[in-house]
Amino acid sequence: MSARFPALDTPRYVLGEGPAWHAPTGTLSWVDIDDGLVLSAPFDGERIGPVRTRALGGVVGCAVPLDSGRFLVALEAWIGVVDEAGALAERSRALLGTNQRFNDGKIDPQGRFVVGSLRRQGGADGRQVLLRLEHDGAITTLDDDLDLANGLGWSPDGEVLYSIDSARRVVYARRYGERVGPRSVLVEVDGMPDGMTVDDDGNLWITVIDGCAVRCHRPDGTLVPERTIDLGRLHPASAEFAGPALDRLVITTGFPRLEYGADHALRSPSDGAVIVAVPGSRGLPPTPWSPVPLPG
Repeated sequence: MSARFPALDTPRYVLGEGPAWHAPTGTLSWVDIDDGLVLSAPFDGERIGPVRTRALGGVVGCAVPLDSGRFLVALEAWIGVVDEAGALAERSRALLGTNQRFNDGKIDPQGRFVVGSLRRQGGADGRQVLLRLEHDGAITTLDDDLDLANGLGWSPDGEVLYSIDSARRVVYARRYGERVGPRSVLVEVDGMPDGMTVDDDGNLWITVIDGCAVRCHRPDGTLVPERTIDLGRLHPASAEFAGPALDRLVITTGFPRLEYGADHALRSPSDGAVIVAVPGSRGLPPTPWSPVPLPG
C-alpha cells in the first residue's frame, strides 16, 4: 500500500508518539516526547479540531486519556496524573534508576497500566523493564532484561500480550492474564520497530521508524506485504486506530533524537506530522484505566 496519506492540520512536532482515542469525548491525543507535550484535539475521523497543548516539562513517555480532560502519564521515572489544566495532580515515587526513563505504555484488558523503560545514555544494557501497575497500587515487573521497551498490544481476546524491544528489533508474544507466561520472539523485524497496535482480527500493525513504513503482521507473525503502508521519507513512531468507527489508523511521526542523535540529515521536512490512513481494518475499543493509588 504505497500512497500519499493526508496529514492532519496540526503543527509539526519533534517526536510525535502514543496516539490514543477517547471515545466518550471523540478526542484524539498524543505526546511529543522530546518537548514534554501532551496534545489533544477533537477528531471526527476526517478532520481534527483545535489542538490543545499541555507542556509538562522534561520528557513524557506516554499519556493515557482519562475522564474530565485528565491524563495518566509516564514522566521520566514517575507515573502521574495530569489534571484538565495540565498540572501534575498526583505522582508516584521514582520507579526507575537514574539513567532510565519511561517510554511507551498502554492499558491492558483488565484496566491496568503497563509501561516500559529505556536507557537514557550509553546504549543497550539488557536491564530495562516492563512494569504493570496493579489494581492495589503495587508494581509487578513483567520483564527486567530488555534493551529498549517499546510498543504494546493485546490480542482481541486479551489472552496474548505483544511487546516490542526496539534495540533487539523483535516483537515478543506471551500468554497473558493474572499469570503471565514466558515470552518468545514472534517477529524479527527488518528495521527498528517502534509502536504497535492490534486490529479486531488480531493483526499487528507495527511502525518501523527507520523503514518509513507501517507493516501488518498476522497473529502468527507472518508479514502481509500487500498491507504495508509506505510513508516515503516520514519516520513513523507509533500508530493507533481512532475515529468514531475505529477505522482510521492515526500515525504519529517524528525525528527521534535517541536513535539518530544529531544527524539531522535523516529528518524529513514533513516529520512531526500526524498522518491518517484507512487500512481497511478496525481497531479494538481501548480499555479505560481502573484508577488506583499511585505507589508512594
